[in-house]
Amino acid sequence: MLPTITSVSPTVGNLGGQNLTITGTGFSAYPSKNSVSVGGVPCQVVSSSNEAITCSLGPTNSTSIPKAISTNGSTTDQANGFLGGAGVNYARYSLSSISSMTNFVLGVRTANVSILGTPQEVGYRADLREGDYYPGSYAQTWNGYFTAPSDGSYTFRGTADDEFRFYLAQNYGTTTLNNDSLINCTNYQLMNQPYSYDFYTAEATVTLAAGKSFYF
Repeated sequence: MLPTITSVSPTVGNLGGQNLTITGTGFSAYPSKNSVSVGGVPCQVVSSSNEAITCSLGPTNSTSIPKAISTNGSTTDQANGFLGGAGVNYARYSLSSISSMTNFVLGVRTANVSILGTPQEVGYRADLREGDYYPGSYAQTWNGYFTAPSDGSYTFRGTADDEFRFYLAQNYGTTTLNNDSLINCTNYQLMNQPYSYDFYTAEATVTLAAGKSFYF
């Protein structure tokens, strides 16, 4: 008897490592006896029963799903996408060779290794939130796509200690960012007055078209 599928959760993919639950009938209770893939991307089965399978979803990170994100058809842009267009690239750098935010932005925009040095950590993240728990001074980057679900105004907001800048491509389907940041937040916590004020929050609002992915 062939297995049947009654539901899949979640219905939108994310970064590699996200668990996907498939419910139905006719599955094997032995994980190794089940094989799952999503759009040709293997989903490693971690547990199973006759009625449910849980597997660990792998990132697309290729052109195997050409409509993973709504770009202009560029294979380079598509290679940065994930199932459903979710997930962001992440990197963390030491500040030992970075003298200022302007210098850091220049290094990131031009991929200048002499400015940035070797990343201390790279990977994929489900969102842009990050706790301040790394030792020493460091700088972090997130880059990916935001797809507007409907036409309208969207507010991007961030909070940071000490600084952050948010850049958004003006044109749909390109990874070329504007020279000027959409949000520029500067807030230094003084070492001798660490609790004298709350972290500063900055925001900006832009108008976006539905279904189009904008690189940030």
